Amino acid sequence: MSLEIEQIKQEFITLFERLAPDTIRVGNVDVVNDNDTLQVTLSDDVVISDVRLKSIISDGTGNRKVTYPTLNSKVLVGKIEGGHDYVMLACESIDKELWTIGNVNLQIDATGFTINNGTDSLKDALTLIIESVQQVLVLYGNNPDYGKLSQALEIVNNIFEA
Repeated sequence: MSLEIEQIKQEFITLFERLAPDTIRVGNVDVVNDNDTLQVTLSDDVVISDVRLKSIISDGTGNRKVTYPTLNSKVLVGKIEGGHDYVMLACESIDKELWTIGNVNLQIDATGFTINNGTDSLKDALTLIIESVQQVLVLYGNNPDYGKLSQALEIVNNIFEA
């Protein structure tokens, strides 16, 4: 009996989602999926399992800007006109930001930045420069300040992710 009631409830939810006006709702993030979608529980306990993190699924280029909200944080979700799809409009707390344009990737999270162009990393380039200068030995004039170079390398490692 309870299985039938649950099925009827889901049918009513599905019908309501199709017929309901386009709205902006507040929800709580339950799951952040690998396919750039969320599972969100709305304030009236309705669960939406495929809220988009970006409004356009694919433009064919792979270019995208995606904000990943923190689990259990509040989000605003909007219903996309003419269907029963939802998209996240804003979030209370950000876990990660990812930008991709062509081969260039920028990722920001609590551990730092990652900036890549293909296989080339900005962190790797800065590390190579600092490590190369640390090897310089000047016979006439002033040697590099090795303490400052070590400090610079530590700062680069703190700012950028591995």
